[in-house]
Amino acid sequence: MAKKIVWSKVARDDFRSTLRFYCDRNGNDEYSSKLAETINSAIEKISRHVLIGRPSDDKNVRVLSTGSLGYKAKSKRAEKLFKRLKQEK
Repeated sequence: MAKKIVWSKVARDDFRSTLRFYCDRNGNDEYSSKLAETINSAIEKISRHVLIGRPSDDKNVRVLSTGSLGYKAKSKRAEKLFKRLKQEK
């Protein structure tokens, strides 16, 4: 069963700012659309396979690299989810 991905306000704002930056810089939304598609595809994978990312130095942070992009998920909600999933195994 897929888990719900919850974006922090900062992450959501940064993502939107990044997409706007590339739209403005390139004069069209072609790259921003591809970038959004790549990120949304990664989010879909994470929602289905929460532990898909590799562990980082911080035990509560996992990293999923998508080409030259990466994400770090760290929140109290994510920490609890990771602990719960590890206990269920």
